[in-house]
Amino acid sequence: LGGSVSRGYCLEAARASHQMGMPTLRLSLRGADGLGRDFHHAGFTDDLGPLLRKPEWDRFKKIAIVGFSLGGHVALRAAVEEVDPRIAAVAAICPPLDLRASQESIDSPSRWIYRQSVLRSLKKIYPRMVRGRSGMTPASRVQQVQTLREWDALTVIPRFGFRDVDHYYRSQSVGPDLAQMKKTSLVVASPADPMIPADSLRGSLARASNNVEVRWVQGGGHVFFPPGSYLGFGDEPGVPAQVIHWVSEQLR
Repeated sequence: LGGSVSRGYCLEAARASHQMGMPTLRLSLRGADGLGRDFHHAGFTDDLGPLLRKPEWDRFKKIAIVGFSLGGHVALRAAVEEVDPRIAAVAAICPPLDLRASQESIDSPSRWIYRQSVLRSLKKIYPRMVRGRSGMTPASRVQQVQTLREWDALTVIPRFGFRDVDHYYRSQSVGPDLAQMKKTSLVVASPADPMIPADSLRGSLARASNNVEVRWVQGGGHVFFPPGSYLGFGDEPGVPAQVIHWVSEQLR
């Protein structure tokens, strides 16, 4: 929702990966970079399977997926769905696990500044994404949207065929599926995250399988953390570097 591969946290993770000799691909969720003629939803993993089946990936015996924010949710969903048998590890930084709870938080009056930022980004890319596509809500109507729930109702539901917004949130939220997670996973979250309520994560994380490791970072926000944050992995501080060190251990 407004993020892209050019954000600082993506660049830091790629830098840390290359320093450890691991090749990386930074991938924006469909439509997030304003290119193409389509967009994603919160559980959309359809791009990952075909991508990983391309010949360029044949030389890799193990693959790790690292996702930030909504990308973290998609990464966890891809692991649950086992979109590729070579996925050996998944790391999700500040992911929503309960989509309805996250929507309600963003749509609350106290979060208006974050909501406006998200909606501004979404409204900017929408006209290009639906140009020439039938059955979609006109861009002029979408420009009037004031809440994330309304955005989902007018854009995601007609595009992907969910019955309604609640069906979308219920069927795509990865939180309940963490209890059956088979892939080695890491979830990094902040109790002070202004967009993802900590209480919306705790239940799912408490019921998660033993394959899910959790790190709470004090003093952080949404995908941004103090430079010296330490998760207990390796020597280099900072959440991206720490996460990548964890990934490297899982890929050995």
